Amino acid sequence: MRIAFKGVLLTFYRMGWGWSFGMMSYGDQWKKHRKIFHEYFDRNAVDKYQHIQMRESRALLRRLIENPDDFLQHIRL
Repeated sequence: MRIAFKGVLLTFYRMGWGWSFGMMSYGDQWKKHRKIFHEYFDRNAVDKYQHIQMRESRALLRRLIENPDDFLQHIRL
């Protein structure tokens, strides 16, 4: 692993982002996190969230129709 990349990893850990399997070194902990991520975000798993996405999309559209000037607040930035 390059020295510069090790510095990036150290920075992520110091920022409290050590939990991100995308920034972890490959090993047992990475495998565990990858398995959990895959369980909730693979192509078939996301279908379980469609009803939530539809509900929240409708709520967003309702808020935009009622008060379009508060766009940034509606999208929760």
